[in-house]
Formats: sequence, C-alpha cells, structure tokens
Amino acid sequence: MSSSTTGAPCPDCLSGYILPGEPSGEMIKAVSSSPEAYLSSKHTKASEGGQKKAIVLLTDVFGLPLVNCKILADAFNERVGVDVYVPDLFKGGPPITMEELQPFHKDLPGEKLTWSEKFWVVVKFITIMPAYLPNRPKYGNIRAEAFIRGLKEEKGYTDIGAIGYENALLSRGVGLKLILPQPTAIATAVCFHLGIAE
Repeated sequence: MSSSTTGAPCPDCLSGYILPGEPSGEMIKAVSSSPEAYLSSKHTKASEGGQKKAIVLLTDVFGLPLVNCKILADAFNERVGVDVYVPDLFKGGPPITMEELQPFHKDLPGEKLTWSEKFWVVVKFITIMPAYLPNRPKYGNIRAEAFIRGLKEEKGYTDIGAIGYENALLSRGVGLKLILPQPTAIATAVCFHLGIAE
C-alpha cells in the first residue's frame, strides 16, 4: 500500500507490466450514447429470478489500448459468470501510454526514482496536459455514469457492479466519485489500487 497522502501519483502508478494472455471478448457498441466498449461474455451464466447482472470495469489512465483491462474483464467473467463491460472512458485517446512511462519504470521493487528522473516525470505530466484536460476525472465520471445508465435502460440490466481505480495516475477518482454520490446507479463497488490509503 502506498504511503502517499497528497493525492499525487504513488511510485506504483509509475510501474507495472502487461498481463500475460490474449483477450477473448469483443469490442461492441454496447450503448448508443458511448463509444465502443469491450465485452467479455464467454462464461456468462443464465440469469436467475429475472435479474440480469453485469460488471463494469472502469479502466486506469491507460484505457482500452492497454490489454490488461481486457484480460481482467475476461477473468472476472470466468469467475463470476456475468457479462463484464469495459467502457472507453477516453473516447479512443487515453492521455498517456505505458510506452511513455517505460523510461520511469524501475526493475526492482522499492527502487526509488532519482531526482533527475522525478524531474522528467514532471516534464512528462506537463506535456500530457492537453490530452489530460478533456479526460480528467470529471469527464470520466460523466462518461461512466452515462454508460452504466445506458446498460440499464438499453440492455435491461437490473444489477450492475462497478470495479475501478481510486488513484490510478491522472485518472484518479473515476470509480469512487461515480460510485459514492450515485449509490443507486450500481449494486456493488470494488476499488483497487488505493494509492492514498494507509
């Protein structure tokens, strides 16, 4: 768990890796008001008692181009047995890519960035600001809420669970800010990578 309490990206935000495997779902136009979304439904079981359930996985700042969210969606679909959607919260253009952060990736756990590397991280964040501004949490929240509402209205889901990141680089808060003020929008919420928790 990170010891950051400032809301700034923790060291774990600047590291990571690509999960092994190939996605087994598909890109679809899930709801009319949103861009395409990834759907994992290979292991979906028949609904019981008239309830139609789904999970919405809200991505980190890397969005759909990073394969990890699709592989996670497939794993949730296999284990839980409900449709798992991954909406495109960035309209096809996430603010930053894994390749852009690779120079700041440390090979050893706990290895710290040098002052020079920290300086270049700040420079990198300044250069991505034009891509970040239209994709900041406020707009990610609006897109996520519209997507979940569309699933209920257009696809007939009665129960939707949301899984998201609390502090994922610059997209921090998309999951929690959507979930907490709108408790009726979803039935269950799971938040991972709690960057500002102790």
